[in-house]
Amino acid sequence: MRAARLCWALGLPLPARYRELQAKIGHRFKQSHSLAEVYAEAERLEREEGPLLWNRGDAVRGAGCLTTSI
Repeated sequence: MRAARLCWALGLPLPARYRELQAKIGHRFKQSHSLAEVYAEAERLEREEGPLLWNRGDAVRGAGCLTTSI
């Protein structure tokens, strides 16, 4: 979820694109959970905790925009 939220903070559309692609092809990239589930949980965290804040020049370490940790 953190990676999806970081993508949103950076203005990257990857979480939505991959969620839509997964739904379109009917295949899960990870069998344990779908990207739609990850996306929904990330949205819940955004509502609960507020958006992640990132400013140009802030360090971004160890966060891949497709890595999830459910």
